Amino acid sequence: MQLEDNYSKKKQCSSFFLTNGPLLSHQIPSRTSGNRIYYRNECLKGLIKTLLKKRSSSTANDVKLHHNNAKPHMNAIVFIYLKQEKIKVMAHPPYSFDFAPSDLSLFNCLKHSLDTYPDATNLAKALFKEHNSIPIQEYQKTFQKWIEGMRLWHVQTNSSSPQSEIKKLPNFLIIVADDLGWSDLSPFGGEISTPNLQMLADSGIRFTDFHTASACSPTRAMLMSGTDHHIAGVGQMTEVMQFQPEFWQGKAGYEGYLNNRVAALPEILQDAGYFTTMSGKWHLGMNPSQIPAQRGFDDSFALLPGAGNHYNYEISIPIFPQVYVRNSIYIDQNTLKNFYSTDYFADELIESLKRNAMKTKAPFFAYLPFTAPHWPLQAPADVIVKYKGLYSSGPFALRKARLENQQRLGLLPLNISLPPDDTDEEGWNQLTHDEKAYSAKTMEIFAAMVERVDYAVGRVVNYLKESKQFENTFILFMSDNGASGNTLTNVPISSPSQPGKYFNNNYENIGNKDSFIAYDPRWAHASSAPGRMFKGYITEGGIRCPAIIHCPRLKSPLKVSHEFTTVMDILPTILELANVPHPGTTFRNRTVVTPRGKSWIPYLRKPKKNKHVHSDHDFIGWELFAQRAIRRGKYKAILMPSKGNTSQWELYDLSRDKGELNNLAHKEENVLKELIEAWYAYEAETGVILPEDTWSIRFPTEIALHRLIVFHGFVLNSYIENQCVEF
Repeated sequence: MQLEDNYSKKKQCSSFFLTNGPLLSHQIPSRTSGNRIYYRNECLKGLIKTLLKKRSSSTANDVKLHHNNAKPHMNAIVFIYLKQEKIKVMAHPPYSFDFAPSDLSLFNCLKHSLDTYPDATNLAKALFKEHNSIPIQEYQKTFQKWIEGMRLWHVQTNSSSPQSEIKKLPNFLIIVADDLGWSDLSPFGGEISTPNLQMLADSGIRFTDFHTASACSPTRAMLMSGTDHHIAGVGQMTEVMQFQPEFWQGKAGYEGYLNNRVAALPEILQDAGYFTTMSGKWHLGMNPSQIPAQRGFDDSFALLPGAGNHYNYEISIPIFPQVYVRNSIYIDQNTLKNFYSTDYFADELIESLKRNAMKTKAPFFAYLPFTAPHWPLQAPADVIVKYKGLYSSGPFALRKARLENQQRLGLLPLNISLPPDDTDEEGWNQLTHDEKAYSAKTMEIFAAMVERVDYAVGRVVNYLKESKQFENTFILFMSDNGASGNTLTNVPISSPSQPGKYFNNNYENIGNKDSFIAYDPRWAHASSAPGRMFKGYITEGGIRCPAIIHCPRLKSPLKVSHEFTTVMDILPTILELANVPHPGTTFRNRTVVTPRGKSWIPYLRKPKKNKHVHSDHDFIGWELFAQRAIRRGKYKAILMPSKGNTSQWELYDLSRDKGELNNLAHKEENVLKELIEAWYAYEAETGVILPEDTWSIRFPTEIALHRLIVFHGFVLNSYIENQCVEF
């Protein structure tokens, strides 16, 4: 520890606090460098020697050392020595900053008592007695912060101690659905059976104005970092960048994975002592240095790329890489038996939580990102049959029915209008009876996938209830973007290995493991109601997503929130609930950015006093596939790419026009001018890179990725004709 006041020169000392034992301190002689060698030889070795004398056995097994991030403590020499002594190194607890009073604080099996030094003053006096040349005030201020953190951290370890009355730290469960539309769930007006999510919504809060990016990996980057995806490393989809690398190669923010400029949420919570676990889709890096185990997860089972066969039905092609990983080990996918993605991911998460509960009482951060209902549309037959005939009236009737349900539930105003469907109703009516039946069945399969997600959520929730953790767990359910309107049914799958022969997309077989389909854009429009367009578009249908939180300890008066929120807000919200500060600009010996998102907690607890999460002066921007948008308060401006870059900015009042029907660009010119200026500021702040010909990177609708088919997450060049919608 280094302390300095305005009147004396800097003093250096190392102080250790033993469980139910005395304060041990070592003052570093003047003109001596307190480097890693000195720290190991003169500080740690003496500590271990003292410790062993006090123990009945001659081993230091089960001893855990909590330390801060000072460079001498993080050096490999120190870690190697501690490993040799069989001592486990733990991250410093909440509020124990780099200037904490203990450069290294020693706790036996996490059982720490403050009885000997019950307050900051007494603890300061104890250390002052050892080093009386340093003013006691310097210690007292620092100790106060340290004790606050330790009381929070060890509140459950000593029920008889005064700090036991403080509430234990909350657990966190973040659940992400893949390509789920705003209106698909029953709490948001959908007809699909989702009783478990309905329960969470009824006893929690529904968010009607929650926003993400328009595609999956950028959203996940913002979720993990609390900042814009152009800063976090996924400025553009990796699957797009590899076909036009000249635009982005080597540019900061376009690394194609979650970069080290951000402190990832699981990393921060891991350093605060949380057990961090995930099971599901990662899509933030494929290489060993980019996988979940390297970004803060203590335990992980992950599908690394953006999509996969839900039954793990794979083509035997040698060039396929291993795309599943368990912790740091890449898995042979053939070893995954009885696999259905939604069920398997839930199983893995529950087992991880059970294993951890047997080892420690540490709070957990659990991340459950499903791959459903992302294409290929596949679901158990006994679930699909429940929806037989339900969608025979077509997507337009479904869209209208869902809008009426949303209005009945108070999610939307009664005077709202639906945007026109670019695929037009006449096209649906021109289909033959068999074509309509085939299309309706794709929607039946989609609905079955959503129901199965709900069933998996229910299983995780039941585990939390059975283990008496439900009431202390903050649960967030969300989608990563709008519904997917990409037509795969007519895409010829061809490659040198001819994988097309492996699929059977006949009416009777679709939904099974050897089918490969998606529903068409008409159903995506229904799923996104009342939004305009769907996934891949910067319009509301692509970025406005369902979100539900359940957290009894918040005691929020809200049942439905119409407040504008973003996925970037989740990190600061969780950190505030966990009483864990963001590390600022330095984390794990690297420079990081601070979050752009804002905590929901003040608003959720006192919405009458704190009316907004983002003020009317805050600007929030979007860019993906060269589509641009900027929002301030109720106004949103968008710019879509066009051939020859001839498109103009559009302006919408989302408080009255959630379908983005009434362009106010010529009526509210001053508002639009301010928003355009804000866009350029956003572009500069986040490092957005746009090619001269923005039309060249527009989002393709025939396939979800530019001129690609993703089969089990691995890219097969299909050389199909690229068909794109005219904006």
